[in-house]
Amino acid sequence: MTLKEAITFKDRITGQASSNVRALAFAGIGVVWILSQKTMEGLRADLLRCLTVFGVALVCDFLQYSVASVIWETFVWRSESKYKLDDDVHALARFNVPAQAFFWLKQLVVAAGYVLLIVALLDRLTCS
Repeated sequence: MTLKEAITFKDRITGQASSNVRALAFAGIGVVWILSQKTMEGLRADLLRCLTVFGVALVCDFLQYSVASVIWETFVWRSESKYKLDDDVHALARFNVPAQAFFWLKQLVVAAGYVLLIVALLDRLTCS
């Protein structure tokens, strides 16, 4: 890997999956708001739980990018003083572990949020 490739990789750490997860989390928040009848009083415990889970997914999304940015910015900053742009540089595979953990965690959290949302929706449909 060249330093130039490392910079490119740093700039494109995640792809379409992150955008989709973010959109799904915001959509879930929107559905919660609609189900709450757009009032704070309508925000029952089950919907509040869903809202919290979708919020946690967005925090994981933020942390994925923030942690990865710090790691790769530090790597590039340290490498720029030692190497030329086309030199091969060695980046440890473990550099990506924290960002990958948040990447997969946010996917799981959004999925859990939708499971909770479906349960809340089914509860409302069966109680009607």
